[in-house]
Amino acid sequence: MKKQKYTLWIVPGVLMLIMAATLFAYVPGLNGPFLFDDTLHISKNQQVQITDLSFSSLEQAWNSSLAPKPWHRPISQLSFGINHALNGLDPWAFKTTNLIIFLITGTFIFLFSKQLLYAYTHSQSKPFSTTKINFFALTVTAIWLLHPLNVSTVLYPVQRMAQLSTLLLFVAMWLYINGRIKLVQDNGGLTNIVAAFVVAGIGIFAKENAVLLPLFLLVIEFTLLRDYRTPQSRLTIRLIRILGIALPLAVGVIYVLAHPGLYGYETRPFTLEERVLTQFRVLWFYVQLIFAPDISLMGLHHDDFPLSRDLLTPTSTLVALVAWVLLLLASLIYARRFPVPAFACLFFLAAHAMESSFLPLEMIFEHRNHLALLGPAFALAGLFILYEHKALSPAILTVVVLTICLGLAAITHLRATDWGNETRLVVSEVIHHPESKRANFRAAQFAMRGLDNPEAAERAYSLARAHFEKVLTLDQSHPDALFGLIVLNLHVAKPPEPQWVDQLEAELASGTIDATRFSPVQFNFLVKWHIGNNYPLPQGVLPRLFDAISKNKHLHKRGQAGILLARAIYFDKVLKLPEQALPLAKGAVNYWPTRWHYRKRYTQLLARLGHWQEAEKVLLQGIKKGLAANQLDEARQMLKKVQQRKPLPSDIKN
Repeated sequence: MKKQKYTLWIVPGVLMLIMAATLFAYVPGLNGPFLFDDTLHISKNQQVQITDLSFSSLEQAWNSSLAPKPWHRPISQLSFGINHALNGLDPWAFKTTNLIIFLITGTFIFLFSKQLLYAYTHSQSKPFSTTKINFFALTVTAIWLLHPLNVSTVLYPVQRMAQLSTLLLFVAMWLYINGRIKLVQDNGGLTNIVAAFVVAGIGIFAKENAVLLPLFLLVIEFTLLRDYRTPQSRLTIRLIRILGIALPLAVGVIYVLAHPGLYGYETRPFTLEERVLTQFRVLWFYVQLIFAPDISLMGLHHDDFPLSRDLLTPTSTLVALVAWVLLLLASLIYARRFPVPAFACLFFLAAHAMESSFLPLEMIFEHRNHLALLGPAFALAGLFILYEHKALSPAILTVVVLTICLGLAAITHLRATDWGNETRLVVSEVIHHPESKRANFRAAQFAMRGLDNPEAAERAYSLARAHFEKVLTLDQSHPDALFGLIVLNLHVAKPPEPQWVDQLEAELASGTIDATRFSPVQFNFLVKWHIGNNYPLPQGVLPRLFDAISKNKHLHKRGQAGILLARAIYFDKVLKLPEQALPLAKGAVNYWPTRWHYRKRYTQLLARLGHWQEAEKVLLQGIKKGLAANQLDEARQMLKKVQQRKPLPSDIKN
């Protein structure tokens, strides 16, 4: 009895030790700064920055994304709003919340792995012991939690979107497995299975990856649960496979085929063919990072990864493609004989089916392995625990597994230490990826902070210029780098070099404009720079750049809206020609009708010029289109003043 009671505490005790090791590994990174997309979704997003947890405030956070519906991920935005209501813009709080979600996900990975192996082994003539099943599930959990590839998901606040989607997917799969077990044991189970699809449906509102649940269930049923049934449950399980797996997958394929806009590459610097071919190599790169984790190969930026132009450029493209085809065929053919390795391979590929396939997304991001990592974790745990090793005793295998987990924890700790300090992170990124345009651009921006220190200004200028010029050696007409050089010279009261302006003008007019090379806020900055009475650009330069970008056919409507508003402010505040600013401000509203900031600016300008009826019309249209609670209050207050012909608050600082 005492032995049984003692054994009962071993599993939760080991699980708690794994959680403690994860905490130890990640704590150094919790004090790191907000990064990149955090600005768009959190630190500069006033709509998500609620101050209380009232229903109206929570609703505001729910609708705070700038992305169009249905891609606005409201559950993730709501979680950011709650973070802000409780702790303000404290990066530590956001990252700590991410870590808590990570640990909760790890708990469900343990439960899912344990139940899945239990169901599989009880369909075999010689089932595994409970001890082996628990050891397997603990090993899977430890590998997943301690692997350094997850650092860029946990310590990058905006990647909570991927975290929440992953968490809800594992909850859904755990519910599904429980339902399948109950069906076989004749204890019901349909409620659990229906709940699994409901939970995954909720997960879609965190990030769209949760829509892949039927594909994951197909992998599970094809490999580990294909024989897990009884004569009594056979018909029910067949219906579940048809209605819950086959039908949704068929609908998904039809939807993708019927919406060719999903794979439009007009604004990408690569084609559909190049992306798909490159992904075969990218997937092997992910496998390398998983099985041989090397910090020097990891990073936020992987834009230094060369494209596959065709099957033989580079030649590794064909090798990668053939290797994946062979591995896929082996997994399909030998799934019954080797179900765990087959599950590992097919789950990994299923997890990448959306973000590493034909969709026009960026080539590489480590967080795409947050869910996919479970497959390799299953493969490693199965190799060490499930299969017989005549030459190695259980004690030696335990030491091997423990050594691997401690090694992963140590690497994660080192990487988290870099992420906990902005200087270390920027330096490590550019050291590990010297050919990355983004890493060099970020290093240049970081170096520019030293311009405010007279003693360090000269070195800061040289360092920033070197990194901007490095970007230009990698991409000769990189718009953001050219903007960076122009702004760098303005900061030290120097005119920009003429060739920078010429190059930038030509690229803005006809180059490929996408988010990896150009940010429309560059124009906002230059306009605000002139309003601030700083060292100005030579006369005519900014109009030339505005004229150039207006000719570009690749810029999406929201980007055009931002530039039109920036130009309107330029005419109004810099050139003192508010009447000429009116059509530009109106154009910004037409391109992005739901953007309150643009509508507010336009209304303020109309009211200041005495166009009261038009101002009233613009506000009423905005109210009808739907605004967040705080925006609606502001719009109604402005409408009341417009109707009374009273001046609106100044728009100079807004």
